[in-house]
Amino acid sequence: MDSPDETPTLPTVPGLTWRSLQPADIGAITTLATTCLAADGGLPLGATDAYVQEHYLPTQPGSSIGAFQMDGRLVACAAVQTTPAPEEYRAIIVGQVHPASRGQGLGTFLLRWSSAQAGRLLAACPPDRPHLLRLTTESLTESAARLFERHGFTQQFAEDVM
Repeated sequence: MDSPDETPTLPTVPGLTWRSLQPADIGAITTLATTCLAADGGLPLGATDAYVQEHYLPTQPGSSIGAFQMDGRLVACAAVQTTPAPEEYRAIIVGQVHPASRGQGLGTFLLRWSSAQAGRLLAACPPDRPHLLRLTTESLTESAARLFERHGFTQQFAEDVM
């Protein structure tokens, strides 16, 4: 197992290619988000191009990664970006895995990868304010909640939208 301070090893899943997300991937990310929304429920805002642009292709310092099938279809992705606030420096994690690709360790890898990237980004922030790691989801399933808890995250805020 990788230590929390080092980038985890890419999972060995045949037929997947890993790379950073690019602006040309907005459609693929939105398609993945739409598929996840249909399977998991959640806030439709998370499956819009505007949301994808802001959260997966940040203009702030950050990193992203995606797993693409040979046909170009995106099956898993995550992004981390820093957001300074008056009271703290935040690193925000987002990610998703296609429902048909779950149970192969992709979510665990993405969470470990994102946490390692967030640690690096926060280490570059000045020590004048607290550093906070936040995971954001627009659709929290029971299995996702268990994954997050296994990695030390606790739910601090939730809201139902009607």
